[in-house]
Amino acid sequence: MTVEAELGHVGSGSEYDVYGARGVGFTNPELVARFVAETGVDALAVAFGNAHGVYKGDPHLDLDLLADIRRRVEIPL
Repeated sequence: MTVEAELGHVGSGSEYDVYGARGVGFTNPELVARFVAETGVDALAVAFGNAHGVYKGDPHLDLDLLADIRRRVEIPL
């Protein structure tokens, strides 16, 4: 069995203009390595301005944050 966990909060695209563009719920890169090591998850869903569904407003993805997270773990994001 493969286990995926979410660290941070990937919200709904319909609420994106309220939360996503302001960084609310974004994954804290300082927590990623420890979380993965302690839980043993196989994949990690991270929040960097992405959302589920159709975006309300324009997406503002923090690709620098995503790259920082990628450097900290070797499991699929």
